[in-house]
Amino acid sequence: GVLDTTFNGTLGYHVYGEIAIQALATDAVLDASDNILIAAYNVTGDFNLIKFSADGTTHTDVTVDIAGSSDFSSAIVLQSDGKALLVGTALNNAQTPSNDFAIARFDVSSTPFLDTSYNGTGIATFDFGNSKDDIAYAAHITAGNDVVIAGSTIHPTGDAADMAAIMVDGNGALVPGFGTGGLLMVDIDGDSGIGSNQSLATNI
Repeated sequence: GVLDTTFNGTLGYHVYGEIAIQALATDAVLDASDNILIAAYNVTGDFNLIKFSADGTTHTDVTVDIAGSSDFSSAIVLQSDGKALLVGTALNNAQTPSNDFAIARFDVSSTPFLDTSYNGTGIATFDFGNSKDDIAYAAHITAGNDVVIAGSTIHPTGDAADMAAIMVDGNGALVPGFGTGGLLMVDIDGDSGIGSNQSLATNI
């Protein structure tokens, strides 16, 4: 556990605070060139993707407003073509308000930018239809570029959280053969349940 002082010159670290007053990193992945791609969100409630060079000396970023406010990313995965999917939660103002699962896809081959060929806008959101909070915590991508997102949703007949998951194809559409129309909700003995990265990694 020794700090690698060859990263970013001789520092061994890179402090990044240019997105907003506050930016919270939630996940990271390396691309094929060992660039570091970080999922983050800022104080104004936007998705952020930060790209660091492999040696930490340069960085670029992109910010995407999913639903106006209160959006936060929780995971990042890479498709086989190298495009990055930022997964998280977005505010649904049309329902009381509540939250929905959300995905944004980025081309990260150079300076990252939102890939609007994905679902026509670059963004896809998913609602479990219970007018309550759907919160995404983790994501896993399959060999066929389907993305499974795990998290929680509020049970339709109560206030307890159920484990929830969706499967989304490479175009941003739900995969009908997964759960019911691409949505899966599991009530664990009437208690609260949350899907995690560990459950995805071991079961998909």
